[in-house]
Amino acid sequence: MTNDNVPHERNLHYIFETSCYIVVLRIIYNDNSMMQNNNSYPLREWHFEHMKKLVLKFVTGVPDDAPSWQKRQHKKYNKITNIRKGISYDIKHGVTNEEVLSFMDEVRDGSSFSDLRKVDGSKGRLDEVKQHFMPLRRHPYWGI
Repeated sequence: MTNDNVPHERNLHYIFETSCYIVVLRIIYNDNSMMQNNNSYPLREWHFEHMKKLVLKFVTGVPDDAPSWQKRQHKKYNKITNIRKGISYDIKHGVTNEEVLSFMDEVRDGSSFSDLRKVDGSKGRLDEVKQHFMPLRRHPYWGI
């Protein structure tokens, strides 16, 4: 009979250790104060500046007198999908959606960007980027 009890005791000991380990992990990972300390964004300022550069590069476009290699690079890398991915990456690393939208409003209305607004098609490109980061509007009847 002792042989039958030994494996059973080992299983109980193993189950107890595993459940204690799981409980400790749940406490650690569900503690909001610990998650906030681990979730700080050390390069947040860098990502904010990167977002600004992406928006300005896309809105400015390529000049007419640019060399052919610059036009090819612009055509290859400055598509709206690449700009959206870059800005989304920056949002994932600490830049808020409100900061993105406020910077776009600053580009549209700020006096420091008046030269940029004179470029052909800049307002349309700015609206195109802004459209992707606007919050979704909810339908009053359906709730979506």
